Amino acid sequence: MVRRIVYLILPLIVLGACASGEKHVDNLAYISSGEQNPGAQIAELDAAVEKARAESVDLLSPNWFRSAVMSLNDAKNLRDSDGSMEKLFREVAEGKAQLARAYQFAAVARTTMPAVIKARDRAIIARNEAKLAGAANLQDLQDEFESVEDHFRKLAVAVEENDMGRINDDRHEIITRYAKLEAQAMKKGETDLARRIVEQAEQEGAGKYAPRSLATAKQTIQAVDAFISNSPRNTKEVSTKADEAEFYANRALTLTRQSKMFDEKSPEDRVLWIENSFSTVANEIGAPDARDRGLEEQLSSLKQSAQSARTAKGTRPNPKDDRI
Repeated sequence: MVRRIVYLILPLIVLGACASGEKHVDNLAYISSGEQNPGAQIAELDAAVEKARAESVDLLSPNWFRSAVMSLNDAKNLRDSDGSMEKLFREVAEGKAQLARAYQFAAVARTTMPAVIKARDRAIIARNEAKLAGAANLQDLQDEFESVEDHFRKLAVAVEENDMGRINDDRHEIITRYAKLEAQAMKKGETDLARRIVEQAEQEGAGKYAPRSLATAKQTIQAVDAFISNSPRNTKEVSTKADEAEFYANRALTLTRQSKMFDEKSPEDRVLWIENSFSTVANEIGAPDARDRGLEEQLSSLKQSAQSARTAKGTRPNPKDDRI
C-alpha cells in the first residue's frame, strides 16, 4: 500500500545524540493525507545529501551530515524490505531535519574558522596542481593530508558541540599543518621534474663527469624550495625560479653525457670535434677559416664576426651567466 505522508517539523525540536556521534531529531510530527510515492521522497533526500556533500557540508558538520546519511540509508532499507511506510517517512523526515541542522552548523563553521578553511583550500589547490604537473611520490603528501583532514573534522565536531576552548586551541595548529602541506605540494609540483632529471644525471655519472654542473643544479632546486617556504604567494617568481632549476638540471644531464662522450675520444678527436663545431658556425656567419690557429684564436675570430653581424643588425648579445 502506498500512502502519502506529510511531515511537519515542530518549531521546538528536541535534539539528541548517542555515544557514536549520531544525531537525532525528536518530536517530528507527520500527518497522513492520501497517497504518496516513498521512492520520490527518498530520491529527494538523496539528491539533497549529494548537494550538501558537494558544498562540503559533510566536512564542516560531520556528525549531523553522517546522521542524515544514516537516516537516508534506513529509509532505503525499509523500502527495499517492504517495511513500515510510516517508519520510512519518519526516517526521511528526520534525514531532512538532520541535513538542515548540518547546513546550520556548516555556516557556523565557516564563520568561526575562516582562516582554517582558507588554508585548507590553498593546500588542496597546491596538491591538485602537483598532480597535474605529473609530480611523482605523492603518497607521503596524501598520507599527511588525510591526517590533517581528520584533525579538521574533529575541529568541526567541536563547532557542532560549541566547544570554543578546543576550537581556539586547535585551529592555529591546523592552519600551520595545511600551510606546510601547501608548501610541500608546491615544491613537488614546481621542482619534481628538475629533481628527476638530476637523479637521472647522477645515475649516468654526473658526480664523476660533471660535478660542478650537478652541484649548481642541486643549488637551484634548493633555492626554489627556500623561496617557496618564505614566499608561497609569489607564484610568478616561484615559476620563474622553477624554470631556472629545470634548465640547470637539464644542463647537468647534458654535460654529463657530453663529458662521457669526450672521455671515450682520443685527445686529437676531442680537439677536432670542437674545431668542427667552430667551423660549422663560421660557415654560417661568413667568418674566415681559422683552423690553422689555436682553439682560443678560432673562438676570437668567431666573436669578431658575430659582433660585426650584430652591429649590422643593431642587436646586442645576451648577458652572460657565469654559473657552471
